[in-house]
Amino acid sequence: MKTDILCKHCGAIVPQKAGRGRPRQYCPEGTCQGAAKRERDLRRASPGLEGALARAEDLYDRMEAGLAQALEPLARVLADEMSPAGVEAKVSAINAEAAARVASASTDREDALRRLRDAQAAATRAEAAHGEEVTALRAELAAAREAAGAAAAQAERLAGERDAAETRSAQAERRAADAHAEATAAADRSAADRAIAAAAETAREEAEARAAQALAAKETAAREAVVARAEKDMAAQARAAAEEERTAAVARAAAATESAERAGAELAASREAAARELAVLREEKAALERESGQALRALRAEAAEASARAEGLAGRLEDHRAQLASARSEVSVLMERAVTAEVARRAAEASLAALEKKD
Repeated sequence: MKTDILCKHCGAIVPQKAGRGRPRQYCPEGTCQGAAKRERDLRRASPGLEGALARAEDLYDRMEAGLAQALEPLARVLADEMSPAGVEAKVSAINAEAAARVASASTDREDALRRLRDAQAAATRAEAAHGEEVTALRAELAAAREAAGAAAAQAERLAGERDAAETRSAQAERRAADAHAEATAAADRSAADRAIAAAAETAREEAEARAAQALAAKETAAREAVVARAEKDMAAQARAAAEEERTAAVARAAAATESAERAGAELAASREAAARELAVLREEKAALERESGQALRALRAEAAEASARAEGLAGRLEDHRAQLASARSEVSVLMERAVTAEVARRAAEASLAALEKKD
């Protein structure tokens, strides 16, 4: 805020407006400024030493005003930007930007870690599912092997039963042949032995009955043999089906093992990718920290250099002001000397005129 100054002509207080304009040097009515201008014009137009001093003083005033007008924006900018508050604001802005970049890098790192954890969880679930699948396939393979063993045992049992039925059929055929031979021998015997005929007839009937029984036993054995062959075929089919099931179970187990190997390879690849991404994020974070540190050091160096330049300009401004003050002092001394010389000249002229009047 600008403070009130005194009018250069009448010495009254001149109120100032807030803003960046040049301060008012005269009263706002304009009369003092016009009167001062006329006095300066008269003094500059005066011949001799007084006019020269007036022109020199006016030149120094213009030089001071121009220098002050030229240095005022620079001083204001330096005060705004190179002051402790301005430097702290710039440092705070750079720190905020560095913090934002570090926060972004931290967020990226957290995302990478989250993806790594998700990949590990998925791999764990895949391994668990693969273990369950392998266990189920092993159970199926064991069940298929048990079924194949049971089918083989049943086929062996049916083969034994078929062999026993064939043996019984052969025995029945032999008994039927023996009975038929006995019946034929009994029929060819002499009719003279009538007492024995009845017994022979009875024996023949018994032999025929035994032959019929043997034939029935043969037919039963044949049917049992057919059933045994059918059961043997069924056992062979069951054995083939069990072998096919075992082969399919082995194939499924091999496929499950291959799938587990692929899942393990994918898990290892995802872990390596996540580790590489985490390493890149760490390098980026370190680079950001190095860049922010370098930028902060550069800003501090620039602030120190600007402060030094501001101090140099302030010193030069003080030197100019001192030179202006010295020039003004010299002008004041010269003006006093000129006034004294003018007074002495006028006194001498008055004395000379008085002497001339006496003469």
